[in-house]
Amino acid sequence: MELLRRAIHLRNEYNFDEFDTVVDSILLEAGAAEPLQAARYLTAQFYEEEYSLHHRRLILTALVNIALRVSGRDSSSLQTDKPAHTTAKRIAQEPAAPLPSAEEIIQARLAKKTRRFASATRLPPQGTAGKW
Repeated sequence: MELLRRAIHLRNEYNFDEFDTVVDSILLEAGAAEPLQAARYLTAQFYEEEYSLHHRRLILTALVNIALRVSGRDSSSLQTDKPAHTTAKRIAQEPAAPLPSAEEIIQARLAKKTRRFASATRLPPQGTAGKW
């Protein structure tokens, strides 16, 4: 877990081009060696207040990569944009309903919100005086 802690705190002081890739691979290899302990440690560290958004993203990426490695899948099996494409295809295949014109929309809104005062107000029937 010491290697995970140190890898999370590494900074790119010398502006290496592949720095993030190297840190990701360090976290992946160290986490894949002991996945249960790594998952516990990384999730506990994720909720610590001392970490920035960059560190939290790094931790989440490491957890995903470790889970993929342990499950025997590779990162190319993750396709986050697939649901959007299927939704777009489904929408494109459905026939478009005709849209009402602007005047129709305005008239419908006015009819819904307009109060009518032309008719007489209906009062409930009043009772008659009793015998007593």
